[in-house]
Amino acid sequence: IEAFTWSASGQIICEALASSFPTVLVFVVDTPRCAASPNTFMSNMLYACSMLYRTRLPLMICFNKTDVVSHEFCLDWMRDYESFQQALDDHAADSGFYGSLTRSLSLVLDEF
Repeated sequence: IEAFTWSASGQIICEALASSFPTVLVFVVDTPRCAASPNTFMSNMLYACSMLYRTRLPLMICFNKTDVVSHEFCLDWMRDYESFQQALDDHAADSGFYGSLTRSLSLVLDEF
């Protein structure tokens, strides 16, 4: 994903497709990994936002493996800032710099 998203050739291919066809980006999120850590969820959302702004194309987020873990908690975190903050509080092992960074980034997600 990084090579396609951030390389010059990836941008050229993306622009060529978007100028010729109706194009939508699909960002696939591994739901069980997000369930294991709110930090993983935030990393995925940050990456999705950066792809959206980089390509300026419509973006759809797709949660996979929903037969293993329901995606409802992700939707809740996306809609409710306080719910995500509570999940971070419950995941106390992720304190320190990374936990603080995730809390700050959740404000960006709230605006997004």
